[in-house]
Amino acid sequence: FDNRRRGKKKKRHDYYQVASPKDVVFEMRDKLPAIVFSFSRKGCEFEALKLIKNGDLVSSDDERHRITEIYRKHFNPDVNRMNTTAKLRDVLIKGVGCHHAGLLPQNKAAVEELFSNGLLKVLFATDTFSVGINMPAKTVIFNGLRKFDGRTFRMINSKEYFQLAGRAG
Repeated sequence: FDNRRRGKKKKRHDYYQVASPKDVVFEMRDKLPAIVFSFSRKGCEFEALKLIKNGDLVSSDDERHRITEIYRKHFNPDVNRMNTTAKLRDVLIKGVGCHHAGLLPQNKAAVEELFSNGLLKVLFATDTFSVGINMPAKTVIFNGLRKFDGRTFRMINSKEYFQLAGRAG
């Protein structure tokens, strides 16, 4: 125990937090569409809402019209009144989406159709998105490398990493 250091906190540098997904996305517009993997449902939604505060990724009025048509096809009036659907609609119209196990099936279907048609430029998703779905992404970004496995937080293993990173073609 060193009394001279008492009360002084050592400045800690977080080497893993280099840039936020928002910063990365706006730097690499030519590498879109991208999937940003987050290991948290809440994190997916939070990052999507945060990204749209800094701009719009939709490139034309025609693209925006196509987005509107697709989500209207999937969102019935009952689903449309829900707060979660309203938040999703707010990000979809700006070319951003989120996909996780907590979404309603019709919301997931809308997001998947929009992303597969190239209308979403950035998709924030949990690792469940990488299983059994082949979507046209140019880039994969990891929001972190730790995930909750039902009991504790752990680093993802190499198999999981390659499964997720392999989404980019």
